[in-house]
Amino acid sequence: MTPPAQSACEAILHASPDQPDAVNLLGMIASQLGNYDRAIECFKKLTILQPKDDTLHFNLAKNFQKAELFEDAKESFEKALALAPHDMSTLINYGHVCKNLSDWNCAFPAFRHATELKRQPGTNPKSNDRTFCETSRAKLNHDIEQLNYLKIQGHLPPQGEDAIAAFTELKNAIPEDANDGQIIEIPPGYRDQVEDFYNRLMSLHDSELAPDGALNSALDSNSIEQDYHRNAPGITYLDDFLTPESLKSLRRFCLNSTIWHEFGYANGYLGAFMEEGFLTPLLYQIAEELPKALPNIFKDYKLSYLWAYKYDSKMTGINLHGDDAAINVNFWITPDEANLDPNTGGLVIWDQEAPADWDFRKMNADYDAMRGFLNEKNATQTRVPYKQNRAVIFNSDLFHETDTIDFKEGYENRRINVTMLYGRSRI
Repeated sequence: MTPPAQSACEAILHASPDQPDAVNLLGMIASQLGNYDRAIECFKKLTILQPKDDTLHFNLAKNFQKAELFEDAKESFEKALALAPHDMSTLINYGHVCKNLSDWNCAFPAFRHATELKRQPGTNPKSNDRTFCETSRAKLNHDIEQLNYLKIQGHLPPQGEDAIAAFTELKNAIPEDANDGQIIEIPPGYRDQVEDFYNRLMSLHDSELAPDGALNSALDSNSIEQDYHRNAPGITYLDDFLTPESLKSLRRFCLNSTIWHEFGYANGYLGAFMEEGFLTPLLYQIAEELPKALPNIFKDYKLSYLWAYKYDSKMTGINLHGDDAAINVNFWITPDEANLDPNTGGLVIWDQEAPADWDFRKMNADYDAMRGFLNEKNATQTRVPYKQNRAVIFNSDLFHETDTIDFKEGYENRRINVTMLYGRSRI
């Protein structure tokens, strides 16, 4: 059944084919209904009628993007950015389109510019973004540890001493009965004290491209691919994943860069994401080299998303879930000496894929349904113990969770995992 608003727009356009408001509304309706060809037709017309309107170029680009016409999307996003070069939403979407085209010369600066617009000290001082307005004891413990680590390394950023003092005072103001992962709103008085540096890009130490390759050239590709397919529906893991130089460089980036902005997890771990700082040349080199090294696993899948998590030494990790992708790559970069139990600390993966009719929310948040499904299927688990520079590659639809964590105290001992997702499993 045709929506009434669509019928009204079509009636208006029958009488006046170039009525811009009707064309725009018709394009929006078509986009929401998944009729991207019709939406593209509408927004193309509008960009001709109003070529200086960056929003129209953005809307056209978004529909090209949804239709997976990435070259056309790139061109339209570039027109939008020429008119509004500091629009964060346009920069991020442009970055993702360029990433899908493996054009990192455009993707990387777009993501970096978006990060700087939001996170650079002194930008958006009164932003209502929750990551500037809220905190937790676990988040502040990490940030204080990181700044003290940078101080010892001789890399303490400007205002670093002020930040340590303000974060410590704020942490001491958190009620004693609040658990470490509990999210609290930063009181207004404390917000004024920390807003210049809390969750800001105070320190950034990029990892540059590895001239001789980031992946270990001695990896046995045939054995890895055979093991993945033998363990249907797709699980394998491999050691000595990165070259020693690349591992060291990536670890330095993760320890020295103040990119751990996301803390909204009850278990106390922190997240860093590609649109907000977790992207450096070495990471996208790794992402591009993997499918070439293991083509019988990755096929023609492109990197869809990239992030890292950093954990509290004693708190728990990520709960049971599945990811919206075809292939999941998870690798660990903290030294083995930090792990107090070499039999755990890694990843637990079950041999059952999420049902095809489950949406993203259900396969990430409905724990009772997930556990019930696994019990019903008599699912078998694979436990992959933690090891530095070990990569786990698996079918991303498989349910998985972080194994028990028992790491030494101390900033350098915090468990860090990097996740790369390739392709899409369900739209």
